[in-house]
Amino acid sequence: MNEFDIRQITLKKIEEKNVSTLFKLIQKNPEITKYLSWTVPNSLREMKIRHKELEQKETEKKLIRFGIFYEKSLIGAISINNIIHKSGRRNYNSGELGYWISPDYSGQGFTTKAAQKMLEYGFKISQLQKIKAACVLENIASEKILQKIGMRYVGMRKDHYFEMCRW
Repeated sequence: MNEFDIRQITLKKIEEKNVSTLFKLIQKNPEITKYLSWTVPNSLREMKIRHKELEQKETEKKLIRFGIFYEKSLIGAISINNIIHKSGRRNYNSGELGYWISPDYSGQGFTTKAAQKMLEYGFKISQLQKIKAACVLENIASEKILQKIGMRYVGMRKDHYFEMCRW
């Protein structure tokens, strides 16, 4: 499946033609990068290279990624990444939910709707048994989204990653 509608928003596969728009959104809104766990590309060229790397992960079934569109405008992205497929005696497939949205569209329920649909897609279409999510303590909006979509608080990971000179 490459596209589906959720009331006012549409989730669509991110294509090469969307990369420039994603880069501009991130550059225009540096607050987007505040809570991201990945290094943001410094140039459009780097962003295109990252897009190709992510496409490869999609091909390998290690990533599910969609753009969040509102009225045909790309306003954010959502993914299930770090997908692990284990088979054998214990068949277990898992991944981690991640998302970001332009501040112009935050607080309107778009991310919550996208996250709900992404969980459904991950469990039903991709046959994942477990989907995790995490947010930094200061990211109250993301914590509320995770609560609204039914995620259960398990605990706090300390010293998980080093960013901006702090753990």
